Amino acid sequence: KNYDLKALIRLHKNKSKKLRGKRKKNEKAKESVPGLDFTFDFEDKRFSAVLEGDSRFGIDPNSGDFKLTETMEKIVKEISKRRKVKIENDRSNNGVDASGRENGKREWKHLVEKLKRKDANGTS
Repeated sequence: KNYDLKALIRLHKNKSKKLRGKRKKNEKAKESVPGLDFTFDFEDKRFSAVLEGDSRFGIDPNSGDFKLTETMEKIVKEISKRRKVKIENDRSNNGVDASGRENGKREWKHLVEKLKRKDANGTS
């Protein structure tokens, strides 16, 4: 086993806390936890399905199995960053947003034209 998940979680939780006395000494001794030097390669194409938001590989922070560590926090931030970029790109391309609907201006123009045609035909 190349990592200690419980110790990694404990370090992540206690990182922002001010520990005193015996507890502080114990935590300093545990800072040499295996797996602390793990880094995630965001450019690796094997993980693109996870990072691009494929629903089959989604990371659910609300799940009971989700364990927040420094690396998982970075992964979740990268997923949200990529999702925002994708939405912005979709909105700028062809006036269509991520859900496939047309932007508001086009929808309104289409609706106004439709109403004018109905009024011109004499139907209501």
